[in-house]
Amino acid sequence: MRHAKSDWSTDTKEDIDRPLNRRGKNDAPLMGEEILKRNVIPELILSSPANRARQTVDLFARSCGFSKEVQLIDEFYPGDMKSILKHIKNVPDQINRLMIIGHNPVFELLASNFISNKEADISMPTACIVAVSAEIDQWKDLELHNNKLNWIITPKQVKKE
Repeated sequence: MRHAKSDWSTDTKEDIDRPLNRRGKNDAPLMGEEILKRNVIPELILSSPANRARQTVDLFARSCGFSKEVQLIDEFYPGDMKSILKHIKNVPDQINRLMIIGHNPVFELLASNFISNKEADISMPTACIVAVSAEIDQWKDLELHNNKLNWIITPKQVKKE
């Protein structure tokens, strides 16, 4: 999931401290409700420590009933594919459904590279969720270009339903 829409009008000095705007505060719980409706609540969430990502996680989690630990991963801000993949590969094997929350452009690149279609070019607007499945028994076996794209959902699509 990409974090929800952030507020560029604040006088926040550091990018990492930028909060969500009104639309972001509405879209994050909307996406949580969609995940609940689809019955795909994560068992673990790894998130960027940026304020807008943490706010997204909090609003999303409350609306879908996620009550487990959220792990804030410093390397997710701003993030690079190699470090994000490293953290995913270290997820405990009893976890079957993982959600990662972070930033573009790395999340679009990662989503595009996860699926087996090497020509994929996935666009992730704010609060977008990309669901990918992997045929693996252990997270350490996860590889790029070897997974299935299940669906992509955006707040705009959810609002139309």
